Amino acid sequence: MTVFLDLTNSFEKVRRNKFFVKLFHVFEVRGNALPWFSDFLKARIVRVKFNKALSRDFSLSLGVPQGSILDPLLFLMIFANIEKVMSRRFKVEILADDVVFWHSDSDIKAIEADINLNLKM
Repeated sequence: MTVFLDLTNSFEKVRRNKFFVKLFHVFEVRGNALPWFSDFLKARIVRVKFNKALSRDFSLSLGVPQGSILDPLLFLMIFANIEKVMSRRFKVEILADDVVFWHSDSDIKAIEADINLNLKM
């Protein structure tokens, strides 16, 4: 059984405080790098331009920005270890905000229950 997930708007919903904890504990980021990541993500002011119209400034307090070369890397760092959170029965692949997980077993009901459990996490 295979499940395909498109985590729509997932870049915008990243909780930065949890990301900083993961940087420290999982990736062992230390020294000047932590403040650098913090500065990169905090106090982001954006404007949207459409045709010739330019929006007012607004701040982004959640998520990781899109459009810089670091954004896909940051997002992959956030989803690193997802296979450890999910049941060990599943294989997991991630590309940007697309996640695929699968497992084969003769007990379809058990797989279905396991999928439902993992989707609630």
